[in-house]
Amino acid sequence: MKSDRMNNLTFAVLLTPLAHEFAERFQKLQTNPLKAQQVYRNTLAVYAGDYYFGCSGVTTDLEGSDSWNPIIQTLANTGELIVKNKGSLECRPVMAGSKFFHVPAEVWADRIGYVVVELNSDLTEAKLLGYLPSVESEEVSLEKLQPIDDLVDDLMGLKPYVVPDTAVQLQPQVVPQTFVQLGQWLQNQFEEGWETLESILDNTNLSPAFRTRYAYRTRNETLEQPKPTVEMVKLLGSEFRLAGNLIALLVGLTLTTSNQLNVSVEVSPTQEPEGNFQELEAMVLDETGKRVMGATATETQEINFTFIGEPGDRFSVRVILDDICLTENFVI
Repeated sequence: MKSDRMNNLTFAVLLTPLAHEFAERFQKLQTNPLKAQQVYRNTLAVYAGDYYFGCSGVTTDLEGSDSWNPIIQTLANTGELIVKNKGSLECRPVMAGSKFFHVPAEVWADRIGYVVVELNSDLTEAKLLGYLPSVESEEVSLEKLQPIDDLVDDLMGLKPYVVPDTAVQLQPQVVPQTFVQLGQWLQNQFEEGWETLESILDNTNLSPAFRTRYAYRTRNETLEQPKPTVEMVKLLGSEFRLAGNLIALLVGLTLTTSNQLNVSVEVSPTQEPEGNFQELEAMVLDETGKRVMGATATETQEINFTFIGEPGDRFSVRVILDDICLTENFVI
């Protein structure tokens, strides 16, 4: 995914070839043209909703949802997206310019909320406009929507749901945010997965371009820019599940004289792209989740951010590539 342009009201998702691949696969199973169009749009809406929750740290069950079941797609007009241990959301597509969204009566029950996803005319972008916890009619004004930013908080406040066929109450499995403790780095204490740049450069899978770019940092030379007091690297290949597209996240700390730290963040591809390289995007979020810095890169380019932090400050770094969104949380 190339970007997720956010503000206080909406969340936009680029609909990549993978999204359309899913939609076309389900569409081809329908013989009625109107039904085929309905399934196509429902699939794109659910895909966008699933991407949003992935970026928000909410676990979903896309493949277990009715919207991903070809048989149920034929029998019902559904955009179900299961949120694990919470219940089912309904993702309803609307075309750009619409003033109302349609909710078929068949999905009024057994839903914990309704997410409205606006599709642009050429189906290249989906925008999550907002949500409602419940509906009482088939045609609902978009003006009634609540901000999409509030949805995750509402979901986390829900009690565990009861599985109908077993009546066994599930315990919530909310995964707490874990923070990389940057202050401990200054005492040579590092979390699992973080390595020195020297050890990373021993990896034979790294491209010559990456090695050349960062090799000078391992030398004992006087540089124009001060060398960070501590600099650690994490390879994000396994998280992204990308064959041939490892991404390196480098975080450096430089002590200042006034109880502050200069923080440097770099995101860089570590291998030569295979075929068409998806645009890499990275951003820095503040402790409220608001984007404060962001940039994109192509092919072998790196992305750089620098800022000043104080003990106790929290921030996150989000990296997006090939429909995968990964967020690392930090506290100074």
